[in-house]
Amino acid sequence: MQRATSAVVTAFFIGRLSDEIGRRTAILIAIGVSRMSTVLFVFADSIPLLFLARIMSGFAIPLAAGAGTAWVAELCENRCTGASLTAGFTLAGLGLGPFLAGVLAQLTQEPLTLPFLALMMLALAAAVIALLVPETVKRLVARLGELSLRPRIGVPRALIPAFTAPAVTAFSTFSLLGFYSALTPSLLEQALHLHNSGGIIFELYAVAALVLVLTRWLTARAAMLAGLALLKGKVAIVTGASSDSQFRL
Repeated sequence: MQRATSAVVTAFFIGRLSDEIGRRTAILIAIGVSRMSTVLFVFADSIPLLFLARIMSGFAIPLAAGAGTAWVAELCENRCTGASLTAGFTLAGLGLGPFLAGVLAQLTQEPLTLPFLALMMLALAAAVIALLVPETVKRLVARLGELSLRPRIGVPRALIPAFTAPAVTAFSTFSLLGFYSALTPSLLEQALHLHNSGGIIFELYAVAALVLVLTRWLTARAAMLAGLALLKGKVAIVTGASSDSQFRL
């Protein structure tokens, strides 16, 4: 809850910060905040510190995601290719994170420390890559007083009909993905007595990334209709599996 609230507030107020300070600078700030959050997670010995770590993590995620998405789109000559790359790597990261964390937690003697240390190393690698990639924002804000944190949210009136369907589809899809990711660990632990659900979460996002690659030839309308149709089946299966597990318990 704390991370989600922080992420929403960050996206609302500084989602376009990279337009002013540059993609690289925004990414590096996000990486720095993420590393501080990781340090707090490692040494946190109280609920308030855990809350602070989650809030900082929620600050870093949308800042990095927004700047990274714009950066990839600007570096790619084909904007559709840039969007596909961003979505694919996002899904891959969402799947690899729980999987690698679960493996490290299960096979080592420091389950609450080593996954965060691995995350810090990945953040360092991301910072190095960001320093090597060319900046795409040509006009950067020179002084701190020139920065504008004024929210700017809106869709051109002519694009509202075309924007509505993808927005509703994306909201429904990612809502179910988040619900599934949150539900699966407790369901597996209670019903099957499995304490490492990283593999199941990885399977979900790995299949999503693979489907994204294999269905690029579909039109947007066909892809959305097929995805929404399949979502109904998934909801039915997850609901049935949950009910059956509770009945057997």
